[in-house]
Amino acid sequence: MSDDIIKRLREAIAEHPLSPIHGYAADIAALLDRLDEAREAARTWENEAERRSRRYEECAVKLDAAERECERLRESIGMAYGYLWCVNNEPGTPHQYPPERAAYEARKLLRDTMTSEQRGTFINRAVALVRGGKTTPPPSTAIDAARAAERGKE
Repeated sequence: MSDDIIKRLREAIAEHPLSPIHGYAADIAALLDRLDEAREAARTWENEAERRSRRYEECAVKLDAAERECERLRESIGMAYGYLWCVNNEPGTPHQYPPERAAYEARKLLRDTMTSEQRGTFINRAVALVRGGKTTPPPSTAIDAARAAERGKE
């Protein structure tokens, strides 16, 4: 119903107590009140739908960024592995590459995938393993620790 019709119905009920419509005044008023409540509920649902739509869009943007980051990391790790594979000294291995150069190129690729704190965490783990010293935490713990350190800086 349009607002104009509703307004005229309310005015007619108030101004003409003896009209035939007056016998239904209470019912009409109750229906008009329910209509107002339904409109308010519809506005509430529209606002909620809009809020959820914005939230969905934000999540989609974050997911897209995470997928791009995952692909970037996969590319860096794959290329680093490729450089290190070229060091392979088995007889008949094609494209042998100087170990120092391969290590440098692999480090260069991987360096930009981590913060300095993360690099430090993993360097310390590797040094401990190479020296045969203390055991290091499993990878997920080290990664979680590096992420926690990174979040602490934000």
